[in-house]
Amino acid sequence: METIEPTTYALKAYQSILEKHGHRRGEIYKRMHIARCIMGSLPKGLPPNVAYRKAVDAVLLTMPDEAAAETCRLVARDLFPFYEQDVPTIAAMAQTGAFECLDDIRVDLPPHRDLDDLIKISKGMSLSQEESAVLNAYAEHILAQGVDAKVLENRTTTCRLLLLGLRGLPHDGKHYRAVIDKLLPLFKREETRAYFLVVARQFYSFLVT
Repeated sequence: METIEPTTYALKAYQSILEKHGHRRGEIYKRMHIARCIMGSLPKGLPPNVAYRKAVDAVLLTMPDEAAAETCRLVARDLFPFYEQDVPTIAAMAQTGAFECLDDIRVDLPPHRDLDDLIKISKGMSLSQEESAVLNAYAEHILAQGVDAKVLENRTTTCRLLLLGLRGLPHDGKHYRAVIDKLLPLFKREETRAYFLVVARQFYSFLVT
């Protein structure tokens, strides 16, 4: 690939892929505005990962409400591999539907007051044979890594939330991302959002195997 200045490459490539995957003009404008703000806030003299994280934090502080902040986090997550010019990751994301327009996907969750309430619902639901097999395969994988019982419980609880959101939907990248986007606003703290996203990425490979 031709060497291009990272911020220029990130913005051009990100806009191109949004257009390719059918996003409406207004949505593209909104996301690109946030993307330009992030690229324009990169501090100099820091490692790329650190600079990017600081830029995202700075832009988040300017968001007028929680809905805008969630859009900012989504853009930051999707934009990062473009900023790093990480072509294999971009290709993998595109293959799994990570950039597709989700406007036509409806994710139905049971009535709930908050995240704790939804967790109780997910823990009480009966799993299908397919859901049990996927969850057990993931549990065996992380147990083999030497995690303790508390970590196992926390991660499988997160996976149950994802399975609950996926009920009635195809198990593919596009619908999985729609479920993630639906659940993410329930996590009110940045560290719990980050934890949720890590587990969601890990669980996806077991879900689609």
